[in-house]
Amino acid sequence: MSLETRTYAELLDQINGLVGTELSGNQLTRVRSNVNLAAKRAYDRSRWWERFLVVAEPRSVSRGYVDFEEDSFHVYGAGTDEVNGLYVRNGTANGKARYSKYQDGSTTLIDWDIEWDNSADWEILVGANHGTLTADTLYYTVTDASTTPPLTGWTTAAAGTAPAPLLVDVAKIKSFFSIHATDPYAGSWTEQLEFVANTRGAYLTYVQDYDTVYVTYKKALTDRYGDGTEGTTSTIPEEWFYYMALYAARQHQIAERVGDMTAVLASREVDEALLDELEKLENQRTSAALDINTSTYRSRDYSL
Repeated sequence: MSLETRTYAELLDQINGLVGTELSGNQLTRVRSNVNLAAKRAYDRSRWWERFLVVAEPRSVSRGYVDFEEDSFHVYGAGTDEVNGLYVRNGTANGKARYSKYQDGSTTLIDWDIEWDNSADWEILVGANHGTLTADTLYYTVTDASTTPPLTGWTTAAAGTAPAPLLVDVAKIKSFFSIHATDPYAGSWTEQLEFVANTRGAYLTYVQDYDTVYVTYKKALTDRYGDGTEGTTSTIPEEWFYYMALYAARQHQIAERVGDMTAVLASREVDEALLDELEKLENQRTSAALDINTSTYRSRDYSL
């Protein structure tokens, strides 16, 4: 299943077609509310939506806990393999956020930094405490004036090795599926760590002397869908498009007191629209592939 999208304008056109009239005014406000309720229900129906599934991402451990949120970037795919890894927020440099990759077992010794150069570029360069490389040597760069490092567009500087890396701004965790000591998909055996999730995050119950672990999890649904105003996003997940449209149209029909038979037919269509998408997830065997690495001795589901 690809991560294609549709627009909110297309969604409204679909809803208008289903209800047989052009909605306006307060009707549009109610429709937006129902569209977001549909998205929430779809999100909750499966662990395996690719859009929200993150596999083996490095996350920080603090006092035995993996937090639900952290201000960090995952750098991956760089030709200079040592550059890859987790960069956590480390104050500011030249007026913008700095992110650092620390030496194993240390919270003070820095191997690599991501910094703004106070001119036009973000840079990945050697940190102050690297044992073998000269500090501040530039490996990768991107021209961008954003307040935080851009995720793409990086190029290889003189000291670096192609390809240039990609970055991921690590997401808020909704549900922990598994935690491993090292990347479980890197080709070598790794220990799966037992944990208990509570209001503070995932607590490593037996072995806690890790600075970084690899977490497979479901990202939180943070978007509110709408026309792009009032903090909403107008980008609609393709896999939920018809379900959201049918759900909102049905709720509109019920609110407008359309005949019972119309409401019953719409309800069946709504259910089938979501079941079709859930069947696609099963056909891809995402759950079968990942369940092997997400089971624990306690439980397979650490949702809050």
